[in-house]
Amino acid sequence: MQNKWFNPFEVLTNPRGFIHKALCKTRKASPIIAWLLGMTYLFGKAYTFGLGKTYALSHIIVFCIVFAIPIGYFLLYITSFLLYWVGKIFKGIATFDEIFAAFVWTRVPEGFILLGWFGLVYFFGASAFTSAVITATPIPLIVIGLIGLQVVFAVWQAIILFHALGEVQRISAWVAVWNVLFTWILLFFIDLSFNWLLIKGFDWAPLANLLFS
Repeated sequence: MQNKWFNPFEVLTNPRGFIHKALCKTRKASPIIAWLLGMTYLFGKAYTFGLGKTYALSHIIVFCIVFAIPIGYFLLYITSFLLYWVGKIFKGIATFDEIFAAFVWTRVPEGFILLGWFGLVYFFGASAFTSAVITATPIPLIVIGLIGLQVVFAVWQAIILFHALGEVQRISAWVAVWNVLFTWILLFFIDLSFNWLLIKGFDWAPLANLLFS
């Protein structure tokens, strides 16, 4: 009965209480969460590099679907690893598995962010992966609504991460904010380096002047 009524969306409203129940289910759920995270990350990269201008929509979608799980797992593990070690600075006592579980389950909102992407793709096709989707004048209300949806859930998942991480680290949510903030700074530079490698290795540089000018 407990397995039957396990509700992953409970993390959205009760991250501290939920994380204890979810620890033993993390490995089983991680492929799904990895796929969601990988898809949103790759869709974001496709937009950043304006791939909709040079590649067919079907090619972009297939590429993202194929590589979503490995990329998602990489993001789950590298972020959890950094959260774990940065947390030592703030006297966090969680094990790596607890940190991994907290990060995995607080990625549940990625499903709603991905729905926002699917909505943009449905209405705009390959143009969803170009700057044209937000440079139109006036910006279509559907774009504002879908991007607004993504922003709301991105903020929401940050908030529940503070609480879930604070619970497993045995620190307050406010201290957990610093744990996450320093980790995000490290991830920013890792991601910036990744962008640089893509720009140098491929002709994916429509925003290169903005990123590295």
